Amino acid sequence: MSKRILFFAVAAAEREVVQAELCRPQEGWEKFVTGDFDEAIALAEAGPVDAIVVDRGPDDAGVKLLNWASEHHPKIARVLMAEAAEHEAALRVLRGPHQFLAKPVSSEVIVGTVESMMLLNSLIPNEVLLTLASRIKSLPPLPSLYFQILARLKSPDCSAQSIAEILTKDMAMTTRLLQVVNSGCFGLSRRVTDMTEVVNLLGLEEIKSLVLGVHLFETHERIKPLYFSISQVWRHSTAVATAARTICRMETGNEDLANEAYLAGLLHDLGKLVLQNNLEAQYNGVQKAAKADGRRLWEAEADEFGVSHAEIGGYVMGRWGMPMPLIDAVSLHHQPGRSPGQEFSALAAVHIANALVHERDKDGEPPELDQMFLESLGCGKKIDAWREAIRVGAPASGESTSQPSPRTESAPARSTSFTPDNRETRPFQRRWVVAACAAAVAILLGGLVFHLVATRHPLPVRAKTPADSVDASPDAPGSAESETNTERAVASPPDARE
Repeated sequence: MSKRILFFAVAAAEREVVQAELCRPQEGWEKFVTGDFDEAIALAEAGPVDAIVVDRGPDDAGVKLLNWASEHHPKIARVLMAEAAEHEAALRVLRGPHQFLAKPVSSEVIVGTVESMMLLNSLIPNEVLLTLASRIKSLPPLPSLYFQILARLKSPDCSAQSIAEILTKDMAMTTRLLQVVNSGCFGLSRRVTDMTEVVNLLGLEEIKSLVLGVHLFETHERIKPLYFSISQVWRHSTAVATAARTICRMETGNEDLANEAYLAGLLHDLGKLVLQNNLEAQYNGVQKAAKADGRRLWEAEADEFGVSHAEIGGYVMGRWGMPMPLIDAVSLHHQPGRSPGQEFSALAAVHIANALVHERDKDGEPPELDQMFLESLGCGKKIDAWREAIRVGAPASGESTSQPSPRTESAPARSTSFTPDNRETRPFQRRWVVAACAAAVAILLGGLVFHLVATRHPLPVRAKTPADSVDASPDAPGSAESETNTERAVASPPDARE
């Protein structure tokens, strides 16, 4: 059965572009192009329309059309094309999930986005999700700071300093980012207090992701769940994000895809916060039952609500107009086999990272890996390599993984996540410590020799007796064993336990 796609553009020039670029033969598509609002409504009512693609005009007729479709035909996939600077303003007037595409955008991207949206609509029970969404009165907004950073990243004069200037306008965000970069995972020998240096250390893409993640978790700080803590979800999310990025780098070597996996990992449990914030009593009951029965939480959620926190998180990201690969990764991270994709993606990285981090941290959530899905990607035998990669990030036994409040200036907590920087930095630290100690010993010996020569006192020589061997204790100062222990203590800093 062919798919009916409606393209709407008020400006005649934009309609000509649509006719020339987007209405080329597309297998299984029946396309309609109009710039008249009433005609668009008539086309949508005349037969089932699967997707509406709107080019935003000056009079917002296109936005009005998308809102009409959201209310009367919520199953229709909705796409808005506009200038990047209009994204935040569009979010304020659009209702329901949609896709936002920043102009200029190629026909291939539009076609791929529409196909992905229609596929996701077929995978997720739309009516159930929308029924549940109607009970959710409070959805987290995207922060203005996020859009400011996005706009700056697209600017030709973007720099670490210009991003830092934006960040320092938000004191809470500045404090949390300073806390992140000063945590143990970076292995820094000093505290960093300059935001330009923070941006250089973390990188622009990680800063963008952390700004979004920190904002969302701080929005829900007032929630006091019975069966998990917000800080616990944050620690797990940052660990999954870092692990997903590392696994993605191992499998693809694609840095853009790795950054996408990092952001998806950071937001993969967003739906838990939304459910706890809006349906607290009912969600507490679901968590209690899942814990008592030893079931996976997402399965208990699906039994109670019809969908799990994964689909709820995907719905919220759809409301934000986030890219489809991110929505797929969040919505299907527990059931990746439902995706028809045959290539390693952010979805695969987040699914693997989530399962292995749960296994590593022994946090009570039964780990799960979809072996058939991994086999379909040709990487079913790589689990041990991934497990070893993320094992480096495990906290030492009994070590606290709590993080201080983002509004305090307490000493930085050790991170439960890991980064390649952590493993690379510590050997350098050890070598510097050993070199410094060796230099100090050389200076002391040189001074002693100079003193003895200057005073012409011969060095005392005494033959070693059997009694010396008996009296010498392994821990006695000056013994070979003591000196060896001292060298080990100096060469291994307290942080080198992981």
